[in-house]
Amino acid sequence: MNALQTLISETMAVKGLRKAQIVSLLGFKNINKGIRCFDAFVVDGVDSPGMLDRLPSALGLPAETVRVAYEQTLDQMRAEAEAQRSAPLERLRIEFRPHVRVKTERTVPSPIFVVAMTGGPDRWLRISLPEEITALPEHDQMEQVAEIIRQHHTEHKGWAGPFGSITGYHYRSEFERAVEFSVTGQVVGLYFGRFPVAAYRVSV
Repeated sequence: MNALQTLISETMAVKGLRKAQIVSLLGFKNINKGIRCFDAFVVDGVDSPGMLDRLPSALGLPAETVRVAYEQTLDQMRAEAEAQRSAPLERLRIEFRPHVRVKTERTVPSPIFVVAMTGGPDRWLRISLPEEITALPEHDQMEQVAEIIRQHHTEHKGWAGPFGSITGYHYRSEFERAVEFSVTGQVVGLYFGRFPVAAYRVSV
């Protein structure tokens, strides 16, 4: 229950008000329509024209009290929306393991159905690494990763199936940090931030 719902519920209980009475005091002639507008305002923060201004009088409360509860409700909604947006990212952070990501000429595979049938992009673009690799000195990490990259490129003949030619590699030791390698295992540079991944969608 949000802040505005709590305020209204408590006020209705104390003053013995019913929702239909409040809607009538808000000026709605069609009570059913008024209740729908009222619920949209209270639950979702959808302000029908003038409702926020008329609600204090209908409830017999100071305008500032109602406005504060409304602003708190909007803050709650924004926080909940942000939490929903960040939840998938947090899950990816938790599940992250060090690996090498293959760079390819295409980010959208062709044909797409091959990727779906073979387990998704990771089947073609991810090289798993032992977790303990990040405990090694950085120089040793780079040497091991470079050798793994050279072997991978040789074994796959520079090709990543539906994603086309291999153009490079990223060693992802951390979720938002990677070292870019050439196909010959040479360090190219560093990458920071959200890591781009290949995308595909199959519709049936």
